[in-house]
Amino acid sequence: MKKSLFFAALFLMVLSLAGCGKKDKELAEYKTQVESFYDTVFTSSQNINAIDMTDKDKAETEMLAELDTINAAFQEFAEVTAPEEFSNVDESADAAAEAMAEANSLYHEFFAKEEYDEALALNAKAKYSEAITYVNEMGTMFSEKR
Repeated sequence: MKKSLFFAALFLMVLSLAGCGKKDKELAEYKTQVESFYDTVFTSSQNINAIDMTDKDKAETEMLAELDTINAAFQEFAEVTAPEEFSNVDESADAAAEAMAEANSLYHEFFAKEEYDEALALNAKAKYSEAITYVNEMGTMFSEKR
């Protein structure tokens, strides 16, 4: 459910930017950056869902690589300065990037442990969910500007 909200929010972000009608260079560049963020996160999420879990070591390596890719996309998007009409997005993008960085770190720590650590797994999942919540907030901000 949260994944569908995440992708719906990102899709709304891209649509709202495309539909605003401004031909301003800054806005066009921002739209490209939003689309790139969306494409990277969407593709990596699909790749995670397609991982063959029967080979634990390979699955772990693939999942961590995709999480690294998602994290990099969040960090890169947080560095983007939104055009004035979307300036309220910057704070959420920064918070999302911070939460995703922590989630990524916690997932790496979780998979590095010899024994299952439920608390660590739950913390990683919670931070990932927090990052997605911020992305959903950004989607709401974009849709309000449509």
